[in-house]
Amino acid sequence: MTSISHLPLELVIKILCYLDWRDALSCTQVCRLFNNIVNESVELQYNFELAAAGMEDGPPSILSIADRLHCLRRREAAWNRLQWTSDQTMPMQSGGVWELYGGVLAQARSRYELCFTRLPSQIRGIEQKDWEIYLPMLVRDFGMEPSLDLLVVVEQGSVLYVSYLKCVHRSVDQIVYSGNYRIHLLQLSTGKTHHDAPNPALLHHQTAGANYSFVIQISREYLAIMFISSDDNDSYLVVWNWKTGEIEMSLRGLEIGSFGFLTERHILLAVVDNPLIDPPPEHTEPSLLVVDFLKAPNQPMAVLDVTFECAFHYPVMFPWASALAISVRSDPSPMWTPHPDPRVPFHTAQRDRLFVITLWVAEGANISTLMLFVPSFTILDKLNSLAPGISGRRFEWTEWGPSGTQMRFAPRGHSMVWVCYVFGMSFVAPYRPGLPHAADQPTGATRIQVFDFNQLAIKRQLAQGGKFMEDEDEDEVTRIITEPSTVTLNRIFTRQIVTSLPYRWRMKEVSETQTFDSAMLSEDSIVTVSSGPDTRKYRVLSF
Repeated sequence: MTSISHLPLELVIKILCYLDWRDALSCTQVCRLFNNIVNESVELQYNFELAAAGMEDGPPSILSIADRLHCLRRREAAWNRLQWTSDQTMPMQSGGVWELYGGVLAQARSRYELCFTRLPSQIRGIEQKDWEIYLPMLVRDFGMEPSLDLLVVVEQGSVLYVSYLKCVHRSVDQIVYSGNYRIHLLQLSTGKTHHDAPNPALLHHQTAGANYSFVIQISREYLAIMFISSDDNDSYLVVWNWKTGEIEMSLRGLEIGSFGFLTERHILLAVVDNPLIDPPPEHTEPSLLVVDFLKAPNQPMAVLDVTFECAFHYPVMFPWASALAISVRSDPSPMWTPHPDPRVPFHTAQRDRLFVITLWVAEGANISTLMLFVPSFTILDKLNSLAPGISGRRFEWTEWGPSGTQMRFAPRGHSMVWVCYVFGMSFVAPYRPGLPHAADQPTGATRIQVFDFNQLAIKRQLAQGGKFMEDEDEDEVTRIITEPSTVTLNRIFTRQIVTSLPYRWRMKEVSETQTFDSAMLSEDSIVTVSSGPDTRKYRVLSF
């Protein structure tokens, strides 16, 4: 009988490449022949490196598998050492709104003009590209998805009236706008109507008031916008199929805190108690609801009436403590793939995402800012464990938080404005020495810190060499943290909070003299932000 060992080597490798990388790696234990084949095959080694780096193979191009493997290893080495290959400064425009998504930094130069920069990557072969768009409407805010050539523009509502305020030295016109918002679906490349949008390429939403800000997220054909009230009016969360113009889900309520796309059909919705709610809800601690927006009614409904698949509760809080606000950030969207131009050799995989959840809690006049790092697999493992037809399952903190998350005090000077600080499984922030919750005002930073929650990469480094990087100095440090961490807020939570999700922490000095306020993260770049009255600029550190 002919065995597989008698097949041509190329055919054996082809068969092994169809296996999941875990199964292919297990084949090294079968026999010496398979061990040699797996260890010497460029194709299989490339698959292993993709998995460890949290990457997926890109579209066909002139690059061979060996070229892609070399490129991938070079990229991983650069990020492990935070050794960027280019460093450039970009001016901060004065239009007041901005966005960083899909490797594109966008700014409003005025309320009618947007300028865009595709950030470069020497390692992945991406050239910088700059372009501008002039729009016929007054831009209140915008979002974008470069892979779909989609630009979503929220137009400022119409003027209701103008009031005149008398100040000490002069009178000031105060313009009050309506809460009727028009949402335009345009091409990111040209500003023209998007070819996949309905005709007309407009969506509409009416709010109870006019003082709203926005969170705009796009996941393939779905567009979600959160309308955040700055007064006592309800906030709204609306999900559209932007290609058909149909509403998939519409929620309203004071309890809506924040949201993020979890899967192609689920949203992770943060809900907080609100002192304006009467009577108070049964569960007063913040919670994260997993909502299937494709099963939800498309008619407007109160957020507390929505059917959720499951809920994840924060630790129990004392009655006198209150959650002031909550923010959910994750980037990119679950089904994201890069734009086909340029044809990158590989890109961030769809399987894992890091959710960074910031919670502002108060006890009396004392306010603490906590960050909870939650990998998507922590949520999805629980969601997928539910029996068919089961909904409304509540997971208390002890069932999911201690082993599946990492809770920390937010870094000093953590920004509520420059919120693009997460990409894939990593989080970036300025590094300022001292206690995170110190009372003194934080100064500008000269160092950057990156928290990496890629569990495969962490296990690999531990197996290869331990928790520390060799040849370190005080301005460039790498640590793997596997010990449990403790957050103690005796007047907020009823017990100490202990979490144990491992992570890799890297810190490096960016400049000895030039300081910055905030930091943002993209697939190939770290962007530091200086937004003071005297210095307004971005510094783009690309890999």
